[in-house]
Amino acid sequence: MSDLLGHGRNVYYEIKGYADARSIEAINLFKTQYPASRLLTITVKNKHGLPVDVDYHALEQRYAASIPLWETRTHNLSTHPTLYEVKPATYDDTEKPPV
Repeated sequence: MSDLLGHGRNVYYEIKGYADARSIEAINLFKTQYPASRLLTITVKNKHGLPVDVDYHALEQRYAASIPLWETRTHNLSTHPTLYEVKPATYDDTEKPPV
């Protein structure tokens, strides 16, 4: 399963900040099972030979500061466990609760 569906039909994006042999296997399996679809990888150069369609580090440098939940090596779920905490919605007790 890819991370994003592109604007066109049958175009998918797979984001790999870190790619390993298992990632390569999954991407090859996708391409085998869905030959009519195009899978573009957003990743970094790696020793496993994963093709780089879009450079992950270039996107990170350009957009990470403006996207609060962009994970980096120093700012991620492991280093900031409350990063994805969902806070309960608040509303006025005199009104009906949101549906």
